[in-house]
Amino acid sequence: MANKKATVFILNVSNSMSKDFGTALSVMTEFIEDKVMSGRKTDMVSVLLAGTLETNNVLNDTTPGQYERITSMCPISQPNLDLLRRIQNISTSSEETPPADVLDAVIVATQVIRDHCKHLKYEKRIILITDNHNRVDWLDLEDVAGILRELNTRLTVIGSDFDLVLQHDCPDDIAENYKNWKRLIEESGTRGETMTLEEAYVITQEDVAKEVRPMPAFRGYLYLGDPHKSEHVLGIPVFMFLRTKTLSLPTGHKYSIHSSGPSHKVGPDVMYKVANNANAKVDPLSFSLHDADEKIIADKSRLEQAFRFGKTVILISRDEVVSNKFTSKKELTVIGFIDKKDFKRHYLHSNAYILTAGNTHPIEAAKGLAAFAKALYDEQSCAIVRYVQKDDGRPRIGILEPEDIQGEHDVEYLLQYFDLPFTEDIRAYKLKSSPDEKVSDPKCIQLMDDLVDTMDLKRTMEGNDYLTPEYSFNPIFWRFQRAIKDRALNPDAPIPDIKDSFQCQFQIHNSFKETAGDYSERLVSLLNVRKVIDKGRGKRKYNDMDDTAEPETRMHIDDLIGNAKLSQYGPVYTPATPVDTHSSSKAKLHNDGTVTAVGLITPVEDFYALLNQPSDFDKVDSAMESMCKVIDTYLAQMFKNENFAQVINCLRALRGVAIEEEAALNYNKQMRKIKQWCDLSNKSSNRYELWELLKKEELGLVTNEESEDIENVKTTKEVADKFWNTDEEDEYVLVEKVSNAQINNHNEDKGGFRMSDIDDLDDDDDDN
Repeated sequence: MANKKATVFILNVSNSMSKDFGTALSVMTEFIEDKVMSGRKTDMVSVLLAGTLETNNVLNDTTPGQYERITSMCPISQPNLDLLRRIQNISTSSEETPPADVLDAVIVATQVIRDHCKHLKYEKRIILITDNHNRVDWLDLEDVAGILRELNTRLTVIGSDFDLVLQHDCPDDIAENYKNWKRLIEESGTRGETMTLEEAYVITQEDVAKEVRPMPAFRGYLYLGDPHKSEHVLGIPVFMFLRTKTLSLPTGHKYSIHSSGPSHKVGPDVMYKVANNANAKVDPLSFSLHDADEKIIADKSRLEQAFRFGKTVILISRDEVVSNKFTSKKELTVIGFIDKKDFKRHYLHSNAYILTAGNTHPIEAAKGLAAFAKALYDEQSCAIVRYVQKDDGRPRIGILEPEDIQGEHDVEYLLQYFDLPFTEDIRAYKLKSSPDEKVSDPKCIQLMDDLVDTMDLKRTMEGNDYLTPEYSFNPIFWRFQRAIKDRALNPDAPIPDIKDSFQCQFQIHNSFKETAGDYSERLVSLLNVRKVIDKGRGKRKYNDMDDTAEPETRMHIDDLIGNAKLSQYGPVYTPATPVDTHSSSKAKLHNDGTVTAVGLITPVEDFYALLNQPSDFDKVDSAMESMCKVIDTYLAQMFKNENFAQVINCLRALRGVAIEEEAALNYNKQMRKIKQWCDLSNKSSNRYELWELLKKEELGLVTNEESEDIENVKTTKEVADKFWNTDEEDEYVLVEKVSNAQINNHNEDKGGFRMSDIDDLDDDDDDN
């Protein structure tokens, strides 16, 4: 395999490094963390410590008494988290421990590389982090340089005191050692370098793009002419390489904290059920088959795919899918040309690919491809191609666009490939526009042109690296990776903030404000631009007072405080049902903010307690949602009619709050849901008894006359009366959606999709 890397880190742990040892350890850790994060098996690392009390290295085993106080932490291998944790425990040696000869550590590193790499093709490197205070035996300098040259190993020396060399009072030993390190690197001829520890630390904090191994996405021929219909075609061998791709965050895995074994990874266990009774009905609350004879299917091969056609399910067997599969041949064929001015930029909805010459007759292929690209560029045209990546693959229609890169020396023109959308992929929005005389005013148009010109980043910003793709890194991706690295070494580490170098992506540049500010203010004045104030309802709290009420109807602050002290529930609201005396102690706890959700023991008291808790956000919707979940639980766990009394009490409280707090829509949705659960077609069932109780207690729909909820304007008195009609289905009840959701959960197959996904196909993007 190509592009293999072998890096040996040498860290001087002598006592003289104590002052800068934390920075040195951080530099080495950052280098190795990036290699661990990339996870490349061909990027290997070894760590040597110079100046330890013990001696453990490959050369000391063969030549005892030499290369002492040099310890190998690990052989050359793929780095892992265990190595990083061991590095964090490294400390400098005591003052009594003699320092090691750092040049001996370099010799040991060359032997480690020689033993591992042998004669294989590797990118070999030695990174030494040291100081120049200790004595180094330079008699073997030329021999060591010859070894580095023989192994083609690059040496990088990072010195904690290299900055002292530029000072006039630099100590002689530091200057002498620095001079010899420079000489060693020059004589090795392997592009080595020296740098200060501060410079190395800055490099580790810089953002760099991930190295990607160039793998062709397509290997074949670019045909001018149809190769399937004629023999007179021109075929150019080409490679296609991916140029742009959406960056996604690392995927997480599910792990169990209860496992005591070495592995905590959790895998899904899928179980398929089928109802033997074709007349089995779906429970809309618990989404389970009700009164059905269920059968578990263990063999997945017995499942087939079914596709929705309106309200009907069409079964297509696996054999029919395979036998009718579309067949195609691998190709990249030019089928026509268009003018570049007719090509719309919003058609570029896919990743970009670069075409290069293939490995078959590469010189001739490069000339042919360059001539084709230059002809397109001169004619200002684009080529439309039919692209099939592999045999029996999905045919795509793409476009080849020439790119002028005359700044390069070797290549003048390149071809870029993009997938073109089909009609179904394009959203043709029809937007309304209101004619305005000011819009056609020449002065207004000129001001807008000037504003656009001042917003050109290349004109307004100093330099060309502001927000350019080559220098703009994804801050969310960086933060995600930084959090993983920190938590790997410290489970209690906080999530890091976005660092300063990324802040420009969230802010407007100052120079941009200065250049564009004047034109924008003139446009605002000319067009009379005003800020639109949202008149909708803001955050709604339980029993909020109406600020628009007349002064005499508003409550005084003293009265408000007095009522709050008298009421055990806080505000002046009185529950619809009296609270039992045994619940008074629990009600006091409610005022302390200890209730976070409606419980099954005292649901009504919990509901009012949630509403009365102080909060910065709307508590009404969340409290009603929690109460609806409790009602669903009562019905799902119903045995005969034992929970009907609790359901009635909960609905009575829910209806009162829905009317008072303008949340009728939430209550009406719950009532329509319960109507489906009651199974009105079977009047002999226990569920029908709940329906009679609801009619007796008059817990029907909340009309638009009872509540001022703007989302409930369609619920008139006639609609509410129609709700009690058991023979006619309520027009707002979504029976099919509930049924389809249940069928999807029981028939979903890995190779297919759920029937409910059909409605969402128009909004889904093609991941391919």
